[in-house]
Amino acid sequence: AKHASEVIERERKLFVEGSARLVPSRPQQGGPIELISQSVTQFGYSPAELEGQRFMDLVHPADRQRVTDEARTAIAGGRSGFEQSYRLVCGPLKPGKPTHAGSPPSERQDILSSVTVYDYTSVVRDEQGVAIALDGYLIDDSARLSLESALRSANGVLRALADGRPFHEP
Repeated sequence: AKHASEVIERERKLFVEGSARLVPSRPQQGGPIELISQSVTQFGYSPAELEGQRFMDLVHPADRQRVTDEARTAIAGGRSGFEQSYRLVCGPLKPGKPTHAGSPPSERQDILSSVTVYDYTSVVRDEQGVAIALDGYLIDDSARLSLESALRSANGVLRALADGRPFHEP
């Protein structure tokens, strides 16, 4: 039993302190963020800064409608969870980003910087099946996407060389 509890604790630490970031919020339109892990600092926010903020204010303006629509469809369809990829607006504490502490993310359009995140959200339902909360975690997916793009470019160059076609470096 002791070994099992040690394994569970190690896995919990890996999840909470690793690349996954917990950011649960209510499913209602405009619902506030309820629980914020310390690990949101990688996105340029302190947990205190996000208290009471609307989660959708953190989503890049160009992605908000799609993220909202996908979440509503999953909830209405009775799904227990869903995955999304979108841009998250970085906070004022993000290294290399100008500081505008105290401004809500939606008012930082002049200095908008973002990271692409993978988001897995679990829908918490009551006994009647009504969605009462969304529990999710976010992983910064920017580096992986950048590497995939570089790999696609390199593969294109190699295909051109193999086919005897001219190529241009990106």
